[in-house]
Amino acid sequence: MASSTFFWILLCCLLLAIPALRVAQRRRLLMRERRWLPVELRRARLVFAEHLFEPGNLALVAKVDRAYEVDGEIRLLELKTRPRHRVYASDAIELSAQRIALEAATRRRVSRTGYVLTQIPSGERLVHRVILLSSAAVMQLMARRAQLIDGLVAPRYAMNARLCASCSYRLECEKGRGALSIGEG
Repeated sequence: MASSTFFWILLCCLLLAIPALRVAQRRRLLMRERRWLPVELRRARLVFAEHLFEPGNLALVAKVDRAYEVDGEIRLLELKTRPRHRVYASDAIELSAQRIALEAATRRRVSRTGYVLTQIPSGERLVHRVILLSSAAVMQLMARRAQLIDGLVAPRYAMNARLCASCSYRLECEKGRGALSIGEG
């Protein structure tokens, strides 16, 4: 009888300890994450993480890495692993599209300032503040993409030839084919 009582007490302790350990682990993770956040987001509340937004009224789908609420406004943070701490125009475009999708799906106000957190192979992290594109600029990019897909306009060549080297359409592109044959010669 005593061993049965001991077993039940032990089982109850374990059942109570497991959720407590999970809560403690989550708190440690959140504290570690807060260390690399920009100052203005350290006291913010995480409202979305790895969340997909598909507003029905727009031909736009966006996956938000992190969205934090500060004083009733949502601020977006994009996580990037790169060889160097660098922000690209495509990062601002991506965050801007996320802003439009999140606003349309939730009817909540999203800041025109976003953040890109870069992590390099050594594990060092750096946060970059980015000014997001206007809604009109994002809509123009969406319209241009639709025109390209429908064949209504011709694509423009990349300003940087190195972009052609990693482009999945380079075999279909005359300039890409020329660069490919020169580079392989």
